[in-house]
Amino acid sequence: MVGDNNNFKDLDSRFGGNDDVFPITTRSRLREGQGGGESFRSMKITINSVEQDFPAGTKLIELVNRVREANRDNPVLKSLIEKTGKDHITFTHNRRVVKPPEYDSIELKEGDEVRWMLPYAGGS
Repeated sequence: MVGDNNNFKDLDSRFGGNDDVFPITTRSRLREGQGGGESFRSMKITINSVEQDFPAGTKLIELVNRVREANRDNPVLKSLIEKTGKDHITFTHNRRVVKPPEYDSIELKEGDEVRWMLPYAGGS
């Protein structure tokens, strides 16, 4: 059924999804010159319909790299990379398709929605 969110869950399960790619974590980093740790504020971002926690200041390029790393063994993507030099994964940010040159300029914010899609098979 069109518009049914369960369709996305089914696609995630068939294509490896992103549950392992974006574990919910909290990060703590040491301030330079101080012995104590500084806890960074986390924010909730929805990725392929799954809400995840990320540290504030996370850029879209970090998510792109994680998705690519998690799917590096995907046979469809391997074939595309061999033939074209690119994986052709499409990323959207808040319902807008993002072109590769923009990946490192977008800083994610609380409540953002990111989706990634594998390319469709077929062609002429």
